Amino acid sequence: MSDQVNTKNDNDAFVVAEYSALREEILKRIEFQNNILNWTLVIAGSFVTFALQLNNAMILLLYPPIAFGLSASWEGNNRRIRQLGIYIREKLETRTANGGWEQYRIEKDVKATGTAKFARDAFTYSQIAIVILSVILLLVSWPKGIVLLVIGVLLLVIDVIVIILTPRRTKRLELV
Repeated sequence: MSDQVNTKNDNDAFVVAEYSALREEILKRIEFQNNILNWTLVIAGSFVTFALQLNNAMILLLYPPIAFGLSASWEGNNRRIRQLGIYIREKLETRTANGGWEQYRIEKDVKATGTAKFARDAFTYSQIAIVILSVILLLVSWPKGIVLLVIGVLLLVIDVIVIILTPRRTKRLELV
């Protein structure tokens, strides 16, 4: 009899420890997402500043691929956060009589704040704004030499492809 009690206590302790560890991971990933978004905006501003100071639109064309990588990292964390929430709700909280936070969160409908949409849009719109600015700067100060022109056009094509892929990638990673 005491072995069953010890096993149940060990199991309960494991569930509590796992729950705590997973919630901590979720919090760290959310903090990392905020840092990614902040860095994206700082990098965008830095690229604009350098391009305008140096009067070089080619610098701006390097930003969209960087923003794409940052958005992929942000969305990867978003996906993992949601997976962790689903695991907690379906595997851990079902072991308790009243459920837990994830169960409560699903049962109670709250108005969406649009934070995730804002973050996703920040990646896309910052890329679009920088490409438009780079095109304007390219038209004003046409690159000297065919090599720079070819590089500029290639970067512009890559940027347009990346901008198109960013929202598609985020939609593909959506979970229920």
